[in-house]
Amino acid sequence: MISNSFYIARKEIGKEIAIKSILQILEYCQILSVGDTEIRNAFRNGFTDFEDGIQFETAIQNPAIEAIITRNTKDYKSSTLPVYTPETFLQLFK
Repeated sequence: MISNSFYIARKEIGKEIAIKSILQILEYCQILSVGDTEIRNAFRNGFTDFEDGIQFETAIQNPAIEAIITRNTKDYKSSTLPVYTPETFLQLFK
């Protein structure tokens, strides 16, 4: 999913700033591996959006993940993890 972020950022802010921005994000985030198990499970998990299904499967394979943050909460109706919009998630800390 970081590749999607880079693609969009590069188009909006240019390649060099996009690289710097992604590297800054990586200072605070860990990139999780997506493998055969996550892909196969995403085909079976009932999510209407395949990419969201992959993200969900990756999240549940990693016990440290307690929630999913997304702008598109409607595609996560099948999630067994709490799902927040970025705004809602930030409100938890006020």
